[in-house]
Amino acid sequence: MESKNLIVRETVFDDCKYFAEWETWPQVTEFFTMDEERSYEQVVTEFVRNNLDPSKLQFTITLKPQDKPIGKIFCQGSTEQMIPWILPGYTSQM
Repeated sequence: MESKNLIVRETVFDDCKYFAEWETWPQVTEFFTMDEERSYEQVVTEFVRNNLDPSKLQFTITLKPQDKPIGKIFCQGSTEQMIPWILPGYTSQM
């Protein structure tokens, strides 16, 4: 999926390094259920497990034209009743 400024694409392994960084930020851990001590290895393990589960979808939001990841979308459930989770990685300091 693509808009003027963003691309939403399937998550790839290399995106895990961004997710691991974001998931330690206080402004993220405050609103999501992940532990601020979450390691890169835990993020990778979750990514691999989710890829093996057909009821889970993972997408990465990237900023054009750099294709820089700025967010994560995780959907869980049947295709009729997906529950999205969006993890923001974009800040004005980027």
